[in-house]
Amino acid sequence: MRKITHVLILTLTFTAPPAVSGQDATGAFLFTYRAHEGQRAAFDEGYRGHLEWHRTHNDPLTWFGWDVLAGPGIGDFVDGVFGIPFAALDRRVDPAGDARDAATNVEAHAAPTERAFVRLRRELSTAAPLESGRSTPLVEVIRYRVPAAAMAAMDSALRELRSIADGAALLEYTIYETAAGTLSPAYIMMIWRAAFDSFDGIDRDPRLALRRWLPEGVAEQSQLWLHRPDLTYHATATRAR
Repeated sequence: MRKITHVLILTLTFTAPPAVSGQDATGAFLFTYRAHEGQRAAFDEGYRGHLEWHRTHNDPLTWFGWDVLAGPGIGDFVDGVFGIPFAALDRRVDPAGDARDAATNVEAHAAPTERAFVRLRRELSTAAPLESGRSTPLVEVIRYRVPAAAMAAMDSALRELRSIADGAALLEYTIYETAAGTLSPAYIMMIWRAAFDSFDGIDRDPRLALRRWLPEGVAEQSQLWLHRPDLTYHATATRAR
């Protein structure tokens, strides 16, 4: 369930993956929906009902929800799950029942517009709050489309940014790399913003700081998302933290 444009078997439900030594739990799934004309309120209500389906089926994952406030896709809804191994997709709980409920409660009021699988690049990030079950009220989401020949240079640029981030007191940010489903090769930067006044401190903006190292040919696109706690499902383990 998520936005960046979103079903897929819409709102996939997963069993908790077994603990496996060395298992990579850095996967994330983002989906985007656009409500049909005049049906945004009905979509919100239906989505709440679908989250209840996840709750009654003891979904072990936390599903975040955001509205797009600014940038391409304004008014869209994005949902996503973070910090799981990609193998979780192979262990869905009652996918047929999930799809039926989603069709009734969600897809009747909105069209999925995008689905993206991304991978956390923790070594390039200063924080990873979603993987710990938290989101700030606002998050700026910057997508970087990178020419294939510039991937090494882009990786190097992000490492340069990380090397100065702490000393420059930059706002916390997370870097994800495309695995499938979006413009590729691509990176996504999420900048964690507590309020609009965070835009006043341009000297702390990691997006602006990164520009001094961006390789030629890289295109960037920015959105601002508003976290919707009322359209977010926290798994029991996360709520207990």
